[in-house]
Amino acid sequence: GDEWGVGQSLQWLGYCYAWQGDYPKSNEHFFRSVSIFRRIGDLWEIGMGLGGASYNAYINSDYDRCINLTREFHDISVRLDDYYGIARAYQHYAVCYIERGDYKTAEEYLSDSKRICVEHGLDFNLCYNYGALGYLSLERGDYDTALSYLQQAIDLERKNNFLKYFIVFIYPMYAEAVFRKCI
Repeated sequence: GDEWGVGQSLQWLGYCYAWQGDYPKSNEHFFRSVSIFRRIGDLWEIGMGLGGASYNAYINSDYDRCINLTREFHDISVRLDDYYGIARAYQHYAVCYIERGDYKTAEEYLSDSKRICVEHGLDFNLCYNYGALGYLSLERGDYDTALSYLQQAIDLERKNNFLKYFIVFIYPMYAEAVFRKCI
């Protein structure tokens, strides 16, 4: 009879399945969780589920879906003054725009996200942000800047030992930047 507990359990199962790479099952659990939290009216938990589903959409290269889910995740985060969620939403938008080749828009989102991360001491988000800025620089062919951002991400990750699922991309990006700079 603990509806909130069921919603929370479904949300965590959504993350567990995402971390295993089973995105359809992850999304099923995220959306069941979101449905429960919509009935209850818990905006924070709705945002957490939407954030997970949004990231799944990005991982699966479904950028339109990622942007749509992120829009609602962002709106909820703004309503709650959740700086972590706002920064994450900007990052979700940014990586979609990098993939689409709209580097200017991606840079604007990452700049706003970085400012929020620094102002509010969000080191996990800042680590991801440096990684995304490194990715953006790599895509632009600016390998020195890419290496600088990626090294900052690596330094933050090593200092804090963040959850690898979201951060691990920085290491192959760093290797790619080193490789591209050398050829």
